[in-house]
Amino acid sequence: MKAKKYWIWIVALIVICSVVILTFSVKTVEDSRKDEIRSINQCRRSLLIMLNDRRMVLTEDEKVTVNQVIKYIDLYENVIRESHQNK
Repeated sequence: MKAKKYWIWIVALIVICSVVILTFSVKTVEDSRKDEIRSINQCRRSLLIMLNDRRMVLTEDEKVTVNQVIKYIDLYENVIRESHQNK
């Protein structure tokens, strides 16, 4: 009878630990996604500042390249947001 009681406590501890670990892992994934989006936004902002800064003398080719990079950054951000919504 005592052995059965210990097994119940062991199973209960395993279940509780599993729930706690899953909760922290979900929170960690959410935090990492937010950090990634924050980094993407900082990168985009820096590129826009560079593009609009009058002191920066960019050729037309460089401006086109910066605009293309900004578009790719936007696409990447959308992929991250959609992948998170699909989970």
